[in-house]
Amino acid sequence: TFNHKSAETHFKVGKLYDEMGDGVNALMHAKLALQIFKRRDNSRQIEETLAFIEILTKKYKIKSEKNNA
Repeated sequence: TFNHKSAETHFKVGKLYDEMGDGVNALMHAKLALQIFKRRDNSRQIEETLAFIEILTKKYKIKSEKNNA
């Protein structure tokens, strides 16, 4: 089953959506992962997720507020 509270799961699902070319859902799951990582104060994963969000935003030309999560 899908664990909605797992940042790692959201991050992985975001990667899968990216591989399928679905930027909107990839970005949504990356932002959900970021919210959870921030609550856990996990700086390494926050940095990795922010980098992924930036890549997605550029790749799919999605307008996004800076660090909005």
